[in-house]
Amino acid sequence: MPAKKLYTDEQLRAHKNARTAQRYRENKEKISAYHAEWHQRKKATDPTYMQRQREKTAAYFKAHPERLKENNAKRRSENAEETKRYNREWFARNKNKRSAYQQNRRKRVLATGGKISPDIQKNLMALQQGRCACCRCDLTKAVVNLDHVMPLALGGEHADKNMQLLCKTCNNQKYAKHPVDFMQEKGFLL
Repeated sequence: MPAKKLYTDEQLRAHKNARTAQRYRENKEKISAYHAEWHQRKKATDPTYMQRQREKTAAYFKAHPERLKENNAKRRSENAEETKRYNREWFARNKNKRSAYQQNRRKRVLATGGKISPDIQKNLMALQQGRCACCRCDLTKAVVNLDHVMPLALGGEHADKNMQLLCKTCNNQKYAKHPVDFMQEKGFLL
C-alpha cells in the first residue's frame, strides 16, 4: 500500500517559494553582489553573453507586453518626482533627438495637408458627451488630449474627421498604435 502524501505538490511548492523569498530578504546584499560578480565574469569570458541576454529580455517583453507596461506604470507612479527629474535631464541631454522628433512630426502633419478647426475640442466634447473615446471616463474631471484616431505615423490625416478626445492615460497608452490594435489591447474588440 503506497504511503499517504502529507502535502500536495502545490503546498510544497508554496512552502519552498516562501523559504526562498525569506532567505533572499535576509541576504539581499550578499546575493545581489554574487549575481553582479557572476555577470561580470560571464561578460569577460563569453563575448556573446550580453547579446544573448538582450535577445532573451526582448523576447520576454514581446511575449508579455502587459507586464512591462504594468511595471513601468508602477515604477513611474511610485517615483513621480524622480521620473520628472529624469525626463527633464534626458530632454536637456538629447535636445537634438527631441528637436528631430518634433520636426518629423510637423512634416507628417504638413504632408497630410489637413487642418483642424479651431473649435474642434469643443465640438468633440459635445459629440463624445464629455467622455473619453476609449475608457469613457469623465473628461470634465481629467486632463484632455486631442488625438488622431489613425496616427500620423501610420498615415492618418490631420483633419477633423480623424480626431478624438482621450484622457491623458489613454492617449499615452495609445501613442502611435493602430486604433484596432489599441482597442483589442484594452479588451474592447475581439
